[in-house]
Amino acid sequence: MALVYDKALFDAQYSVRAWSYGVRDVARTPRHHYNWYVQSQEPYARLKNNVAALTNGPGWAQLTDIAIIGGGFGWTAELLLEIKPTLNIINVETSPHCINTLATSEEADLRQYLIDDGFDPDAIDFLEHPTNKSGPTLTNAEAWATWLRPDGQRGSTTLLDNDLSTNGQRRNVRQALGNNIDALVTEIALDSLSTDLEIENFLDYVEQTRPNPACTVVHLIEYTPRTDLGYISKTKEDWATYLNTRGYGDHYIMATDGTYLRADGAGG
Repeated sequence: MALVYDKALFDAQYSVRAWSYGVRDVARTPRHHYNWYVQSQEPYARLKNNVAALTNGPGWAQLTDIAIIGGGFGWTAELLLEIKPTLNIINVETSPHCINTLATSEEADLRQYLIDDGFDPDAIDFLEHPTNKSGPTLTNAEAWATWLRPDGQRGSTTLLDNDLSTNGQRRNVRQALGNNIDALVTEIALDSLSTDLEIENFLDYVEQTRPNPACTVVHLIEYTPRTDLGYISKTKEDWATYLNTRGYGDHYIMATDGTYLRADGAGG
């Protein structure tokens, strides 16, 4: 997730299109924005694609201690832990919306999203059963049990309120992983920045957080070929050139389709 600060920006950045599958006999379906089920759990959830890319990326088999920078509620971290339960992983975020609501349920937000889209949140009867597509649709209670996390929270991964901008903050990240970080992953963070100065400062903070050159740095990106985004978006190849000319040649750029390259073109 990009570094999104308040709920209004969060919703604007991560409002997803209406569902095109998994529903039956309705003319249209709701948007669920960046909620846990749609983004992390359903069969074609976007974060599953991101995790598949990371687990096929540089050095995955050897990684033991990972910090995800800009990881929102930590859903990517949770999916990585499902694949490799031995990981020591933390999530670093600056968004007050993520930090202040991490231990609360998404239900109130989801109910309001449904109302805003013209649906009665107490009369949801159009969701297919995830494993029995031809059977009856889920009842309203079953739909809510599917959408909401069983622990009543938005995430369970350790979340640090930290923007890496001072020596003390960078030290806190390293100490949270026992001073043994072997990978720093920025999650759609480069794509959230609006100016070259912001990008250069961010890259400098990430590099200074790195405990040693052996620590792998991976920037996960989502390229959008538009110019009206309000932030800078580049292809994998363009980001590689950008980083390499600024002295970050050993950083990796990874696209969500699983392809990646090292900024200086070596290996990868």
